[in-house]
Amino acid sequence: MFRKVIAMCLTMAAMFAAFPAQGESILNWEDDAVTIFAGGGAYPRMYQLKDGTLLCGFDASLGGPNARIAVSRSTDGGRTWTYPKVAAEKKGFDCANANFIQLENGDILLAYRAIKGGEKIDAKLLCSISHDNGLTWELHSTIIETYGSGGVWEPHFIMIDGKVAVFYANDSESAMGKTGLQNIEFKLLEEKGWSGRHIASHGNRTGSRDGMPVVDRLSDGRYVMVVEANDFPDYVFVTQIKFSPDGLDWSEPLKTIYTPVKKGAGKKAGAPYIVVLPGDILVVSFQTDEDATGSGDGVSTMKVIYSTDLGETWSDPFTPFPVPDGKSAIWNGMYWANDQLFALTSANYPVGGIFARIATLNAPEAE
Repeated sequence: MFRKVIAMCLTMAAMFAAFPAQGESILNWEDDAVTIFAGGGAYPRMYQLKDGTLLCGFDASLGGPNARIAVSRSTDGGRTWTYPKVAAEKKGFDCANANFIQLENGDILLAYRAIKGGEKIDAKLLCSISHDNGLTWELHSTIIETYGSGGVWEPHFIMIDGKVAVFYANDSESAMGKTGLQNIEFKLLEEKGWSGRHIASHGNRTGSRDGMPVVDRLSDGRYVMVVEANDFPDYVFVTQIKFSPDGLDWSEPLKTIYTPVKKGAGKKAGAPYIVVLPGDILVVSFQTDEDATGSGDGVSTMKVIYSTDLGETWSDPFTPFPVPDGKSAIWNGMYWANDQLFALTSANYPVGGIFARIATLNAPEAE
């Protein structure tokens, strides 16, 4: 069985190697993909610790009855990965959407959502902590919890003015009523625990189910956020961006940066991720079914675009993980470490698993 899995992973790497380059780009993609885990899973998120160790957290059952947070480790710059260990679980709940941040004292926080369905949805964003470089974890705190229709989703950590901030999506009944729309909110970690809710994008005002927030910081101290939004009748989701002067004030409007090439066919460009590269190059990924015969997550593929002028113009999309029509490479993430950009996906072809493809930044031509 082990040999069979390895053979399938090599087949996947060869498939990526055969994929042609897509025009001139500032990103130089390696031919072969890296297998992080060949055993299913979803929503990979990477983080580099102070000692250089890379963590990759994702959703996987690993033999359990519900989804759990699994964590793999790499000590060779992301080339090889350990078999994942369960870092967080909650009996009767599906746990997903892992995200990490390391504190000054070396402790690591792991945020994730825990959802228990039924007539009423029990939804929580939980935070675990590790005191031993991510080897073992224990529950730290509850960031937010809701009960009823909707829930809280997709936590994302970032430092703001020396404090840990966690952004997330909230479509719970307590926040949005029965509108079906969604807020982007954030909380700050204070000495006595998590602060009250701050709203970065108010769904009832934008008329949209703004979701899946990811935030990064620019060199001048500003922050940039990317979200998926559904306030366009021709698309299920589009990808939007907005800026903040300080990470706290998000009053600037959202701006659409990518829409599917097909209109009115149930198409979307959602589940976005953003990374700020050196020189304030913005790289955004998303999953889209724009090229598929069908529609939906199950036939969507990760694509990557970039901007060298702070979002005024964008490159053509590049597909790091091409899959046949009807297959998927989704719930994409990215991470910049050791002068390399890691594109992350959970794919179901030719074997289900978590994969990375690495790019370096091409040096600018001398004038």
